Amino acid sequence: MRLNTISGDEELVIIQTVSASRATFVIRKGAREGAVLHQKALFSTDKVSILCKAIEVTSDYSLWQVADPKMQVPFQKRQFVVLNTSLETIWQKIPHLKEELTKRVAQAKAKPVPYWIIRAGSSRGVYASVSETGSQASSERVGLQFDGSYNSKLIESVDYSLGLRMDNETSKQETPNLVITTVRYFLTGELIYNFPDFSNTSNHFYSAAGGGIGTSQTDVAGAKSAGTAFLGPVFRFGLRTKLSEKYSLLVEGAAEAISMNETFADGTRQTTNIVNGKFSIGLRF
Repeated sequence: MRLNTISGDEELVIIQTVSASRATFVIRKGAREGAVLHQKALFSTDKVSILCKAIEVTSDYSLWQVADPKMQVPFQKRQFVVLNTSLETIWQKIPHLKEELTKRVAQAKAKPVPYWIIRAGSSRGVYASVSETGSQASSERVGLQFDGSYNSKLIESVDYSLGLRMDNETSKQETPNLVITTVRYFLTGELIYNFPDFSNTSNHFYSAAGGGIGTSQTDVAGAKSAGTAFLGPVFRFGLRTKLSEKYSLLVEGAAEAISMNETFADGTRQTTNIVNGKFSIGLRF
């Protein structure tokens, strides 16, 4: 995020991590964005400014050390600071930096950046009961799921998600020998908790809980039933791996419950309750 300045080169950056000795810290600014080994820069907040030197530079990240060995890094992980690499104008800019930092941090916190997720997964039933039998009736139940969602920040570390999902499920019943297919469509909602990033990266674990409501249609040897389907609770745990500035890979496991209330053409009603285990891969952008 660039700041509008009269001269010099200022950026609002986030401290990714701070060493245990508090002598070094990492920011997400690497060689691709102009960071150079042994480069000196001023890092400032509204309360303090310190001169630092880049001691390691990768394509996307850089490791900085406080120039004065008697000083420690005064910043915290995830804190916003201003980076200024134009040393000849630094001392004239400190009052300006304080004003711009306060303004830009407020803007960054007030305007969360939304993102999208598309996901494909496979499921296997671990339990199923049908109202006609009152017990588990299927020896094997497998399915495919496809979903897309709109996501945005709710509070610190917590996001919300609103989406659409389609299920295509097949159940093989032993007695009598039947293949039962079910298609479901859901409107979904979730709350997502993002765990802290791993050191020197933007990768992290996350967990989510949610549910949904929609419709279902089941075909049993040509006899079709349709009705309402309820999804929930859904619990998922996954790993986000950043592929680029825009895209991230999501790998996750989940457990979920589904309930279907359907009616056949002759008026017969049937309730099916399912518990699934799932594995999914998704793309966040």
